[in-house]
This record gives sequence, C-alpha cells and structure tokens, in this order.
Amino acid sequence: MSQLKSLIYLSRLTFHLREWAILGLFTLFTFIMLYPFSISLTTMAPEPNDPLLNVWRLYWNVHAWLGGPTALANIFNTNILYPFPLTLAYSEHFFILSAQVLPFLLISDSHLVGLNVSVLLTFILSGYGMYLLVTAWTGNRWAGLVAGILFAFSPNRFGRFNHLELLVTQWMPLALLALHWTLTRPGWRYPFLLGLFFNFQALSGFHYSLNLTIACALLALVYVLSGRVYWRWSLSLAIGLSTLVTLLINGPIWQVYLRFSDVMGAVRTPGEVRIYSAALTDYLTAIPYNWLYGWTFGRWATPDHQTQPLMPVGLTGLLLALLGLLAVGTRPYRRRSHRLNPWQKRAGGAQNFALPTIVFLFVLVFVFLWLSFGVNEAALGPRFVPLLRYSPYFWLYDHVVFFQGIRGVGRNSIMVVVGLAALAGWGAATLFKVIKQGFKVQALVLIALILLESWSAPLLGPEIPTGSQTPPVYTWLRTETPADAIVLELPHRVSIWAPKPGQRVFDTGVSEFIYEYYSSYHWRRIANGSTGFTPPIYERFRQWFATFPDVRSVDVIQQLGIDFIILHTAAYKPEDMQRLLADLRAYLPSFTQVHQIGESLVLRVGRPQCRAHPDQIKVSMKPAPGLDGLSRAMRVTYHNEGVAAFVADVQRVSHLTFSGGDGKNFIEPLVTPAGEAESILVPLQNEQQADLVTGAWLATLDRPALLTKEISPGSPLSSQSGSEQWQPLSLKFAAGPQLLAYSLQPQTPSPCNKLTLALKWADGQAGDTATVRLLDPFGRLVLEHTARPWAEAGQEIVDIRTLPLPGSLPAGRYSLRISVTSAEGQERLAVTAAGATIPADQLPSLPLVIHPAWLSLPSGVEPVDQPVLGEAIRLLGSQLSQAEPVKAGDWLRFTLFWQAEHPIKTDLTVFTQLLGPDGRVWGQWDNQPKGGWYSTSLWLPKQPIADDYAFPIDSAAPPGEYRLIVGMYDSATGQRVAVSTGPNQGSNFIEIATVMVAKP
Repeated sequence: MSQLKSLIYLSRLTFHLREWAILGLFTLFTFIMLYPFSISLTTMAPEPNDPLLNVWRLYWNVHAWLGGPTALANIFNTNILYPFPLTLAYSEHFFILSAQVLPFLLISDSHLVGLNVSVLLTFILSGYGMYLLVTAWTGNRWAGLVAGILFAFSPNRFGRFNHLELLVTQWMPLALLALHWTLTRPGWRYPFLLGLFFNFQALSGFHYSLNLTIACALLALVYVLSGRVYWRWSLSLAIGLSTLVTLLINGPIWQVYLRFSDVMGAVRTPGEVRIYSAALTDYLTAIPYNWLYGWTFGRWATPDHQTQPLMPVGLTGLLLALLGLLAVGTRPYRRRSHRLNPWQKRAGGAQNFALPTIVFLFVLVFVFLWLSFGVNEAALGPRFVPLLRYSPYFWLYDHVVFFQGIRGVGRNSIMVVVGLAALAGWGAATLFKVIKQGFKVQALVLIALILLESWSAPLLGPEIPTGSQTPPVYTWLRTETPADAIVLELPHRVSIWAPKPGQRVFDTGVSEFIYEYYSSYHWRRIANGSTGFTPPIYERFRQWFATFPDVRSVDVIQQLGIDFIILHTAAYKPEDMQRLLADLRAYLPSFTQVHQIGESLVLRVGRPQCRAHPDQIKVSMKPAPGLDGLSRAMRVTYHNEGVAAFVADVQRVSHLTFSGGDGKNFIEPLVTPAGEAESILVPLQNEQQADLVTGAWLATLDRPALLTKEISPGSPLSSQSGSEQWQPLSLKFAAGPQLLAYSLQPQTPSPCNKLTLALKWADGQAGDTATVRLLDPFGRLVLEHTARPWAEAGQEIVDIRTLPLPGSLPAGRYSLRISVTSAEGQERLAVTAAGATIPADQLPSLPLVIHPAWLSLPSGVEPVDQPVLGEAIRLLGSQLSQAEPVKAGDWLRFTLFWQAEHPIKTDLTVFTQLLGPDGRVWGQWDNQPKGGWYSTSLWLPKQPIADDYAFPIDSAAPPGEYRLIVGMYDSATGQRVAVSTGPNQGSNFIEIATVMVAKP
C-alpha cells in the first residue's frame, strides 16, 4: 500500500513538474518573442495611444474600488470626457484585468507595470490554454504544445498588440475545454470551471464573450448531433446554474452598456462598420514588423477599407491545419475499451472525439470567417459581391442590438485563429502518429518554424514617463487643486519622441490618450479623453480649442465650468505659442491666476460674465436621410440667440416622441456657442419609425419641441429707425445688390449685450446670401451671421441682424465686413463706381468699437490715493490675484483700475515692472491697455477700466520683498508720463504694491 501511495505521489509530482515546465516554456518564449518590450515593463508602452487608455482603465477601476461605497457605485462615471456620464462604458471596463494585476497596480510606482504584465500573461496563458485543449482532444502533449505556440504567437495577435482587450484570449480555449468536459464527464467541477472561464472572458471584453458564446453553442450542437454528450439529469441543472450565475454577474454591467448606447445614440453606422469589416486580403496581412511577412502590410490597401493585419497563422500552421482536416475518422493514441470509464464508454470513448472536434473546428473557422466580413460586400473581391450581400451579418445588424454597437467586425477573426490553431494541433498529432520515429525532433522543428514565421522583434514602443518622472504639473494638480476641479489640457496634438537612437517617433495625432494616462496620477476631472466611443461634440471642441484663446473658445470654456487650463508649452510649435501668449493678454480678464509649473502654463479660469437662458434657444427638428448607411435619423438643432454659449445638462435624458406612444432617448447638444447652431443626430431603425416621430421632449430646456423646418438666421424687415441714424455707404456688388447705408445700435456696444446692425439694400437678387462678419483688430474672424434677405429681385429692403457679444469678447477696435454670394454659390465681388472689381481682401469694412462693460470696483482692490498720470488718467486702484509669496519662475497676475477724466487723444502704453531690493527689474510687461486692444484714445470719460496683466518672474530672482510699479509712456517718443498727484507726484511711475518672492 505504501509503495502504491509512493507511486501515486510520484505520478502527481511528475505531472505537476511537467505542467510547470511547459508553463515556464511558454513564459520563456514570450520573453523572447516580445523582446525588448518584455524587459521594459516599467517604462515602455506598446504604442502611445490605446495602451495608455488601457493603463487609465486599469487604474480607474482600482481607484473606484478603494474609494469607498460612493466611488464604487459611480465606477462607470469616470473622470474623463467631462461632463458626460457613464464614460467607462464607452469602451471595455477591464474589471477582471484590473483584479488580475491588482498587486502590481498597488505596489509599483510605474503605472505601466499593470498593463505590461497583463500583456505578457495573455501570451503565456493563451498558449497554455490551447495546449491543454488540444492535448485533451488528441491525447498528444507535443501536438498540444505545437497548437499552443501557434495560438499564442499568431501574427493575428501581434497585430492586436496595442489593444489589451483583444489580447485576452486565454479564457477561450479553457472555456471550450471546460465545456468539453461538462458535456462528456460527470461531476460539478466541470460546469464550475466552464462558468468561471466564461465569466473571466465576459468580464475581460464584451466582443470576445459574444464570440465565445457562439463558439460554445457550436461545440455543444456538434456534440449533441454526433452523440458525444453524456446525458444525465445534472447536466441541464449545471448548465442552467452556470447561465444564471453569468447573467447575475454580467447582467447589470450589460444594462449599463445598453443604457449608454440608448442615450448617447452610440450606433455604429453601416458605413463605419464596412470600413472596419475584414477582407480576405486582411487574412494575408501581417504587421509591418513581422520578419517574414511584413511586406504584406498595406499591399492590398483600398481607400474605403481599413487595412487589418489578421493573418491567423503562417505557412507552417496552415499546412498543419490542412493535415488536421485529414484526421477526420482517425484515432490517434486509441485507448483500450476496458480502460474507459462508464461515462467515456457511453460518450463513445475518447478515441472518437476526432470527428466531432474537427468538424466543430472547421465550422468554427467558416462561420467566423464569414462573420468577420461584416457588411463588406467586396470582402472576397468584386466577383463575389452578390454572394456576400446575403451575409447573415446584415440581418444580425438590423435585428440584434448588440451588433449595432460593434465597429471592429474584423475582431471576429480571433475565432478563426482558435480554429486553425486547434486544427493544426490535430495535424501535428496525425503527423507524429504517421512518423513515429523522432517525432519529438519533428515537434521541435515545427515549433522553431512557427516562431520564425511569427517573429516580429524587436518590439519597440515609446518610453513613457512614470512615477516621479511625470511632468510636475500633475503633482501640482494632485496637491494644490480641489478634488472636484475640472481641467482642460491643450494642445490636442502631441508627439512622443523616441528616447534612444534607432527608435521610432510616435505621433499620437491627438494627445487625449496621453492626458488620460497622466490623469491616473491626479484623478481630477478632465475635459479630454479618447475611447472606443467619443461624443461628437469633442470633435468640435478640438476645432474650437485649436484657436485658443479667442472669443468662442474662452466663452465655451467658462460656460462649461472648467477650472484650470493646462497649456503644455513644449507641445506647441514656437510660432503658435508666441501667438497664444500675445493673444492671452487681451483675454486675461477671463483668467484669475497664471502659474508656470515646469514646462506647463496653468490658467485658473474665472466665472463667466453672462450666461445664456433656455428661452434664448430655438429648436428645429427634421428627418436626416442617408446617415452613412442608416435608413433614417432625426436631426435636432439648437439655435442660440443669446449672448453666451448654452450648455445642456447631459445628466438629464431627452427623448423623441412617437405617435405610437413609444420614445427614443437622446442627449441634447452639449454646447451651442452664442449666435451659432449645433445639431445632434438621433438614429432611427427605419423610415417607418421616422414617419411616426411627432416631436421631442427636451430635458434641459424643460419644454417640448415639434417637427419644424430649419430656422432662418436672418430676415428682411421694414425700417423702423429714423433717417438720422443711417450712415451712408453706397457699396455696389457685381451683378447684385447695392448697400446704401447701415446703422448700428447701441452707439457704445459692450460685452454681454447684442449689437443690432441694420443694412439698407437696393437691387437685390432673389436667392442671394448676405454674410456679416465681425473681425478683431487683426482681421481675424470673431463671428458671422448669414441670411437670405431677398425674396424678390429688385427689392429695396432693410435687413436687420442681431450679433451677440459674449462676455469673453475683449474691448477694442473691431470691424464689420459684408459679403454677398449668389444663389449658385459664387461670391459677388464689390465694384467701384467705375465698375472696377475690388479684391475680397481689400473690401471696405465698417468700423466698430467695443467698449468694456461698466463696472464697480470689486472688493479687495488696494487703494493707491488715486494718483493722476498727466492731466487725464487716474489710477483708481490695483488688485493682486495670486497668493503670496510668489515663487521665482512663476507668474505674477494683477489688475489695474483706470479712469479717464476727459477724452484722451494720445494712445499711451502701460509699463509694469517688478523691482528687486537692489532696484533690478526681475519681471515686466508693456502693452497698451486691455492687452493692446483698447487704446487710451478709445476710453470713455469717467468709465472705470479694468486692465489686466501677468508676467513671469525671473527664475533667478532671489527671495525677498519686491516693489511692483506701473506707469505710462508715449510709444512714439518713449517719453514717460509724469505723475501729477499723489505720493509719487513728480515721478514717472507709481508703486502699487509690495510682493514677497520665494525660492522656486
């Protein structure tokens, strides 16, 4: 008995040692095949885009898990893509992946470790899982080893290297193995393993869990039809319990995804799905870094198709898979019937699983190859277009809601890889059976050939700053800002340069992935982000904020409630940064503080001066046919007639109303800038549903809307003004109207008000369009207003336009430019009285001065005895905006309050200087008032003027007490203006404050 126990113990020990050795072999191959990425786990990312999103997802889950019940309940409401809800559902949630590498996430200072360890584990475990599956089917461990290496290091998986959710394939073969055991063996542990592995896959990624569900159904069907199922009463109960547990675990998560899809209209249009559907040529394509097949990448590229490196196996694997098909009916390593357990005998014996498994694998490859083609009718080439028009994917897309949210249909190719790898395992088993002598050498040769065909090293990625190496601005955000602060990072384009010679240069296109990654070090909410689904308004944000600072971008930022703007100065082109800093002078009233943190400039955003009211939003609704392949959609458009950007509450859900009583949810346009229109498209199932739409309930506006035509932005009106208000102009447009005169109201326009422009036209042409453009002092467009004033030709009309003046609009000299476009879209150029054409860039403009809003001195203004410069300019006071002490190298932000005693003819320049104890100038800024836009000759008598300044303090400035002085001079002569009253009388400057400067 003791000898028998020893033999059993020795057998078990041998088994465990062998399995650990095989697992170690997969680990060794993984480190070799992924070199040097595999040895740079703390510093290197596969790519600077999606992998950084994956890092953020892993750490967000841990952040929510450790944040208490409230944070856990709001785990789907993340810190990115402010202010939208459920943003974790915009891509895979990564719950099981976060738990899998939780120790690395908690103990490592590098946020890349969790991601990179996860990547390595997918290669190791995917290979080992396929090894176990094929070994169980064939009874040959060497065949299992060949299949495992073929699957783990498939060129297809290397093509998904930067998408962690697409690398998590280890649970697929394990789930199929557990299902095989469940159907053919008694016992509860096998259904338990099936539920465990299936849920691991489901919690790793929805797409692959859908693939696995279909694969499990196919395997069960083949086993049932081939009589390989060991039927017993507990089988149905076990499968039922596994299904119930799966629904209980995943059901609430799937509900969140369905709610997100319903509310956000996250439907992948047929046109978008077609681009990302696979083509047969994609299965012949590997990544460009593949040593043997890299030449295939992009070889069959077409304009309307996204090339995807979906090559499942190399030539060796393909030949083995073909050989595996010949194994149908063979019985490798047949066991004697008297050694079979009763349930094995009833299921036909292990030797008879060759036929059902090979049939299953063949069907699996065929079905998922077909599904991967999606709605790409040309997947097999032009000749087979009629055949693919009957693809089942069209029906699935139209009738199964899950398929409408899938863009990357080519991802179905992973089951083609599973099928071919397992078939290759059968092929290897057949080969080893036929050639029995030296089959281990054959196995090693096959493994070497497979690895050679998959060789894509060196796998180089960018080195990403981690831990203490991250930019200091993120430490500042974590320690110096409130936990609920909202941050916007600019610019939206950043390049990551290779840190070592020979490495590639990565350009992210947009920097949102980088900002997401860095947010895992501070967790402030950010108005940045890029995921599997990005709200369309964020594309508009990138357009608007590319010209920051300007009227629209600053107003939108303020209305959104952004607290801080981070300007990564090193990411801007030098000329763009110079333009930004120059324009920032005029927009300083919108920013209360300025900080220099490392290479980043941080702006603290002030509250807006005015807001839009829901009553100022006009709504139009109309069907929008042909939405990129969708049969019909409803376009809901907001027209903002207010003087500030309108921000909808995206936490509240609006809905279309139908005559049948049902509704379709949607979220209103997030931001509609002043004087502009913004639309959202609500996808509908078909034209019949579109015909049933009666209107909508708009949550933020708290009112219904009915189907309407587009709202015209302007219309001709009869003159209601006295003749003394008209300014004659007589501007003639070629073969078109003549602008006789214009009138502006009010006479002294200011921000947070409307400017009414009346245009008196004669001889207009029906269908012509007249556009009014407001241009800043440098001729750049601020806003425009377009309308068709002429209903009939030859009319003399008065065309009245109302232009909003947002609170962010700097005071200064502006101009209005009028242009006319024919009904055919051709611009009608202005002509002189003699008929000569005036070039468009020389078109005369109408002068306009925007004055600052009238203000009362705010509390906290430091009095300075109100000294007078010269005879007309009084300094009412000053205000420092940043707490002392101010660090050397940081910016000093302050405001001066002036008042003109009477009109000023000369344009004077203001100088501001920070003087050290030794009298040296350690910081200064000179410009005409209001950032150089509002000259002193424009000032209205007795109106207080808030004049904002900010300048950097020299980083070498020693600690101590400094003096802040201001004054004015004539820029034409350089002569300073003397102080005529107050303590500084007779001097040419005024000391307004003392400033404590500290070490950096």
